[in-house]
Amino acid sequence: MKVEKEDKFIKFTEDAMKYYYHHKKEVITGILLIVLIIAGGIYFLSNSGNKVKPEADLLFLQSMSLFANGDTLQAETQFRSLVVKYPNSYSGIKALYYLGHITFLKGNYPEAKGFFEKFIKKYSNKKSFLMPAAFIGYANTLEELKDYKNASKEYQKVYKKYPRNPLAAYALMNAARCEALYGNKEEAKKIYDLIEEKYKNVNIAKFAKGQKILLDLDSLRY
Repeated sequence: MKVEKEDKFIKFTEDAMKYYYHHKKEVITGILLIVLIIAGGIYFLSNSGNKVKPEADLLFLQSMSLFANGDTLQAETQFRSLVVKYPNSYSGIKALYYLGHITFLKGNYPEAKGFFEKFIKKYSNKKSFLMPAAFIGYANTLEELKDYKNASKEYQKVYKKYPRNPLAAYALMNAARCEALYGNKEEAKKIYDLIEEKYKNVNIAKFAKGQKILLDLDSLRY
């Protein structure tokens, strides 16, 4: 019974990864809302230490509430205020992560890139669920800015640093796509081969194989 439940979860994860691969921006919005709910539930449990500031915590939770209710403009304003007033508090640092998502969804990729980059450097809990998501967000911005080679490197960091994380497999898929867009189809094929090897018992491997076939077909056109 346990195996059956795990298999169902894996199947659900694979389907989600496939959808993300083709509908990146739409999925980012959904992921962020889920993150908001999780973060709200565990926020005060994770905010122990000298960087805790009650005023910053309150402003952060208010900002999250505004965003979850669809008031992204006011949420962005408050997150920005939080970063300026409490730059080294846990709340101020976490605000960088959410500002990265908000500005990415607005199409302001250079600023989103800066927010994600600062968050990755400043956030001390490297094992947090926010870290692989931040690496993917950072890679997303590089991809939108057509810096495909560096985007691929950042996507691959998710797999290297968090190989057991559910985000790792589709981070590799994104890395392969970026390599192909960069013109390095052989490297893209190597990444697809890696996906087939590491996830051979799940459907994402079949998806990778299909993408590799498409690369071969595309090569025959020239």
